Parts: sequence; structure tokens; C-alpha cells
Amino acid sequence: MTQHHLLFRQTSYFIWILLFGGMLWLGACSQGKKEEEIKDPATAKVTPRNARKVLTLYGEQNKEDLVLITTPFGNIKARLYATTPLHRANFIRQVKNGFFDNAHFHRIIKGFMVQAGYADKRSMKLDTFLIPHEIDPQFFHKKGALAMAHHDRDKGSSPYDFYIVHGTVFTKDSLKTLSDASGHIFFPDQIQTYTTLGGAPHLDSLYTVFGEVVEGLNIVDSIANVPADVKAEKPLQKIPVQVRVIGKSASITAQ
Repeated sequence: MTQHHLLFRQTSYFIWILLFGGMLWLGACSQGKKEEEIKDPATAKVTPRNARKVLTLYGEQNKEDLVLITTPFGNIKARLYATTPLHRANFIRQVKNGFFDNAHFHRIIKGFMVQAGYADKRSMKLDTFLIPHEIDPQFFHKKGALAMAHHDRDKGSSPYDFYIVHGTVFTKDSLKTLSDASGHIFFPDQIQTYTTLGGAPHLDSLYTVFGEVVEGLNIVDSIANVPADVKAEKPLQKIPVQVRVIGKSASITAQ
């Protein structure tokens, strides 16, 4: 065998070893990157990477869609939508885990919305994740709509702050002006609702509406009318809120 052939065989053998070793390394890395097993979605740590899986599993195990929001002014009963499953699951999970046991309405804008949760979460140990948007055109920001706040519309909803629309009654002309400026199209049923019941149409397609008030709109009015620091958008009195799950309705489609 010539020296040239020997060198060729050694080089080929060396390349084969490198390729085989590389395949083993990639396999090990792939194995290491496998998503963690979610044993109990109720207690699992939620991260940006596993949020969808945890909430999906939790929603499959917890089908409730009716909640009762207790305030000093009375109770608000809300129904959550099946077609926003991640937001429904997150809300039910937060309620059952006691997150809203000592929450309060910390942001009030009369004619717009009332927002509840925790005003200062820096002292709390919370999972850092966002809920993927589930914006559905059939669910819009009519008075009594229940939605999650967010700080970055491109990334997802906050899992910890919800708001209820108080709203304002609009005219058809004002809705047309808004539609021309934003490019958002309002359907006939939405126009009918916004010009009678009222709402916050400028929020449509920007936030996920995942439920609605079915009893207690007058309580929303009372909260919205609490004296507030207009500039800071904060009520001048503390308005505690507690939320509990009360069951499952026969249907959770929008009315």
C-alpha cells in the first residue's frame, strides 16, 4: 500500500470518527432540550417556554368558566369563553391558587375601565411568563367585557392583571371616525352594542377579551364612580377584591 493510500484511509477514518461523534453530540443536545414533563399543571412553574403547555393541560383538567368577583359594592358574576382557552385556564388557575385573594382595583378610569390585580408585584415571587394572545373578533370591548392587560402588545397578555370595561356610549359617526383612523372594521352587531350599551371600541384587536359580566354591571358602575386621582388613574380609597370559581355554565359563547 502506498503512502498516499495509507494517508487517505487515515484521513477518511478520522473524518468518520468526527461525523459519528458529532451525531452523538447532537443527539445528546436534542435529548437535553426536550421539554420538561409537566406532572401537575396546577403547581408547575410556568415559564415563557412551557406556558402554552401548562395552561393547555390545566384547562383540560379544570373546565369551570364561571367566577364570582366580590367587592365592597357587591358581587360581579362573569363567564369565561371556551374559545380563549389559555386565558380561561390562566384565570381559573390564578383564582384557585389564591392569587386574587388579597387583590384590589388599583386603576380606575370612569367611562373606560376598572383594572384589578396587584398594583406592586415587585415584592411578590411570581412566574415570569405571558399568555399568548387569543384575540377573537367576535369578542369585543363592550361594557362588561373581561380582558387581560398587557405591557407589550407584541408579546402577550399579563397573567396577573384583568380589567372590566366600563365604557362610553358611542355614536355611529364617532365609530366611523375611529374606524377610518385605525383601519379596524366594526360589524353591525358591534355598532349596535357600542351605540346602545357602550364600551371601549378603540381596544378591539389589541387586547384579548376572554369573558364578560353576566350579573352585576351596576357594580362595575359603582367602582368606576369611586373618586380617583385622574392623573395617576388610582382610586382615592382602597377597593379590595376577591375572586372565586363557582362552576361551569351550559354554554360559554358570547351573547
